[in-house]
Amino acid sequence: MINEKIVFIYGKEKTESGIIEGKIERIGKIKDGNFHATYLLDFAKDNYPEVPIFKRLSRRHTPESIAFFYCYYFNHIVFLNTTSFNDKGEITHGKTGRFLLPNNISSKQKEALYNFLEMLDDYSIIILYDLKIDEGIFGGKELHSVYLDTPITLFNKYFEKNNNTSKTK
Repeated sequence: MINEKIVFIYGKEKTESGIIEGKIERIGKIKDGNFHATYLLDFAKDNYPEVPIFKRLSRRHTPESIAFFYCYYFNHIVFLNTTSFNDKGEITHGKTGRFLLPNNISSKQKEALYNFLEMLDDYSIIILYDLKIDEGIFGGKELHSVYLDTPITLFNKYFEKNNNTSKTK
């Protein structure tokens, strides 16, 4: 099980901050009670203080809306772990998560993505792609796990269906 709330697979590099293309970064603990939005905004404050949009966003925005800008500006793949727990610490609705994909995925990112997917074998995931924000509303296309789809199988279908919509470098 992935214990972090958010996982980045970096696109564009920012080496002074340790952001290297294809590197996997995990932030936040899934059971700590903090919001995804808080982690996303804190990460932006620490690593992208020069990007004005992050200063205009707040915890009231959806995690997907905030994560959109990581995909749009930096080509990062963002995984939001949406697994929920009851008061006893037991998983309530299975292991779940959402991937937000940039328009272009490099070969380094794709390799790191498939390595990460091996850890999510028992997760039900949603892939969000062709992302946009139109008049302040987040949107895009979605691919959902079906009963027998593993995350790897779903991503294979995504890459096959989109026939390099996400281009590899």
